[in-house]
Amino acid sequence: MSQQNSNTESPSAVPEPSSVAFDIYSLLPRSQRVVLVCDVVESVRWMEHDEDNAITRWSQFAAAVRSRIAPEHGGEVIKSTGDGLMMEFQAAPGAIAAANAMQKIASEGNDGFAPERQMHLRIGIHQTEARRDAHDLYGHGVNLAARITTLAGPGEIIVTPEVRDHLTDSLDGQIEDMGECYLKHLSEPQRVYRVQTNSLEFLNLKQLKSHVNLDVQPITVAVLPFASSQEVILRVAGDALADGLISHLSKTQELRLISRLTANSVSQRNWSTSKLAAFLQADYLITTQCWILSGKLLVSNELIDAPKDTVVLNKRYSLSMDELLAVDCPVLLEMASDLLSSMRNAEIRRAKTQPLPKLESAHALMAGVALMHRTSRQDFYVPMKS
Repeated sequence: MSQQNSNTESPSAVPEPSSVAFDIYSLLPRSQRVVLVCDVVESVRWMEHDEDNAITRWSQFAAAVRSRIAPEHGGEVIKSTGDGLMMEFQAAPGAIAAANAMQKIASEGNDGFAPERQMHLRIGIHQTEARRDAHDLYGHGVNLAARITTLAGPGEIIVTPEVRDHLTDSLDGQIEDMGECYLKHLSEPQRVYRVQTNSLEFLNLKQLKSHVNLDVQPITVAVLPFASSQEVILRVAGDALADGLISHLSKTQELRLISRLTANSVSQRNWSTSKLAAFLQADYLITTQCWILSGKLLVSNELIDAPKDTVVLNKRYSLSMDELLAVDCPVLLEMASDLLSSMRNAEIRRAKTQPLPKLESAHALMAGVALMHRTSRQDFYVPMKS
């Protein structure tokens, strides 16, 4: 079989189908793709009640998906069927985020319409090997994505295990195992999962914060592991650093440490510092960078004050890999001590510059504990405002 296409075609160069006869060798080679299929529930009924309104709303919806939602989440609309869309995404989390956004704008568009004139979507997502040309996707997995869509109710998103394996529960949505389901024209049952929209994405974070329990809580800290896709030794060093810092800092009663697995699930996402901190509900983020220089491991720690989105500490350390992996590493202890001292100083500054009623309990607690260990009267002095 000729392999002339595999070495010359660019992934972005999608071949046009032949106008004379279909040539399977003109398709892009098989590759892993996340396929999303969306259609309108009871579209015939919806179109029958108000055809002009249905056509207009669907066209506006499809245009919004094609121009904004798909590109924002690493996706592309492959084709429209008049009451449905087939889309391709680079990764499962992007497909879920786009599906959530599609359900959201469809739901918002129903405001003010009678039930029989409302548009409700059902979405199925599957990761599979498939081939494509300019206008379509081909393969058994593409058909499976369409089949599982029929299992979704109005406003629901259904995914296969291949997609679920790349999702994080609560981060990408609330994931519910629906068990084995039989599908038309498939002899074996298919395990599927329902992914409910992550409501945190659409809530006002300030409103959410106003309903938080005001019981005194410790400061929450997340250590974001450093990961390198090129150097295995740096990945090992990043995990060892995160584990070591979490171990030392967790011994302090003033702090509550987010687990490394939880932090790691979001650390590789292209999120802003404020979004990371909001999702983890962290007061401080600790990031690390690692390099190997002259046989030594060079580590840079950065402490970020999440409420202010400012860098509190940025300091470099040098140690060997053997020292890092030792049971009692003095440099790790020094790092933890520097981080804790910087957090305490930041909390004292916060307490001295904000009125006490506006100071959250976690910050007041840590500032109070830090001040108890100081002997200077000036540390307790807060200027009175007229």
